[in-house]
Amino acid sequence: MARYLVTYHGPGMPHDPESIAAAQRAFLTWAGKTGAPLVEPGSPIAGTLTLTPNGLVEAPGEGPVLGWSVIEADSPEGVASIIEDHPFVSRGGSLQINKPPGP
Repeated sequence: MARYLVTYHGPGMPHDPESIAAAQRAFLTWAGKTGAPLVEPGSPIAGTLTLTPNGLVEAPGEGPVLGWSVIEADSPEGVASIIEDHPFVSRGGSLQINKPPGP
């Protein structure tokens, strides 16, 4: 099986404590249901540093990534079936499945 980096794109975490707690509970419920294929649950990304030809800047790279997870599956379609009910998508975000290099 291969490991796939899944990056989160779209709206960030809500700002009020009740909504933040609800989003965290939804993620933990999803992660618990997912089990072993969720190799690394990852973390939200609150800020970024980007190395550019002009040096290090405190800014996101092109097309910001707002979080990530690592999923182990036989194919990208297998990853899609694992993440199809991810709560981040129901909040309006999208999840990018990054394929490993290879044939």
